[in-house]
Amino acid sequence: EGSRTGVTAPDAENVKEALGEVRDGVYYAPNGKVFKKGSVVKAAELLIAAQPEMAYVKEVICYSPKEVLRSTRPQNELSNLIVDSMMIKTAEETGKKVDVGIINFGGIRVDLPQGNVLLDDILSMLPFENYICYVQLKGSDLRNLYKQFAQTGMQVVGGVELTIKDKELVDVKVGGKPLDD
Repeated sequence: EGSRTGVTAPDAENVKEALGEVRDGVYYAPNGKVFKKGSVVKAAELLIAAQPEMAYVKEVICYSPKEVLRSTRPQNELSNLIVDSMMIKTAEETGKKVDVGIINFGGIRVDLPQGNVLLDDILSMLPFENYICYVQLKGSDLRNLYKQFAQTGMQVVGGVELTIKDKELVDVKVGGKPLDD
């Protein structure tokens, strides 16, 4: 636990600095504390031993100039980034125009950290075995889906502007234009 030991999330290059080390059954934590027995030593041994197999997820894949929070449901910078990225990837994979995107807000589990971003950060952010699916819908079916969202709780949407008042869908615009049923 970081508050007791000074442990931070390691990348592939700083395992010892981030996690400390175990020598001769003694755990030397990053903050200088020494643990000679107990669950802290055992947990440290297990975590440090797992690092070689986890190296591929500890590689830096990009840099974020600021922390991006998932705090506001359903729309925030992080959910917008994710749904927009999924819409772009879907268009690339299918070769089809993607007008709207929908993802489950609850599927975004952690914030994007400031600084180096690891593959592990992305896997922690979206930990479920999700699949990108392309579905072609009539405008009226899409409108009904958005009516349900208005009544039961919004999910993350991209490419669409919804106006909702008192849990009722008032207006839908796709790509800035009124939805064609």
